[in-house]
Amino acid sequence: MKKLILAILMIGTIVAQSSANGALDKKNAIGGKLGYGIGPSYKRYFGQKGALEVDANFFLFNSAATYVRASAFYLFVFPIKKVEGLSWFVGPGGHLTLATFKGGNIGGGADGLIGIEYKFKDIPLSLSADWGPSVEFLGGGVGFWGGQGGLGIRYAF
Repeated sequence: MKKLILAILMIGTIVAQSSANGALDKKNAIGGKLGYGIGPSYKRYFGQKGALEVDANFFLFNSAATYVRASAFYLFVFPIKKVEGLSWFVGPGGHLTLATFKGGNIGGGADGLIGIEYKFKDIPLSLSADWGPSVEFLGGGVGFWGGQGGLGIRYAF
């Protein structure tokens, strides 16, 4: 896992250094997120007030147990005017899960996401930290989950 995180950071740095335009005016961002698991993340910005975020999350418990989660959110974005490029966001979403332990199950539910993001001015890179409580109402893990969210790094284009 350390090698994967290092590779994501190195690719983000190389791509960021190869572009003269910053992230502030970009509409799309793709990268990775590290939290309960690790996986790819995509964000589509709608001006400065909204965004769509789609994440996939992979977690390997042991050689026989894996967990895959796909989430999508509509985020309301609120720029923090005192720091250019800094904003906080909040929004609703949903998820689907696939788990291979305990005989395997497919689940789903409703999510929320709240966090903070910094979009660099001089390089096409954004960093984020968020927390995402969710309610699972389909599958074997019915109930409240408070451990989703994580740290993200994305290349803006």
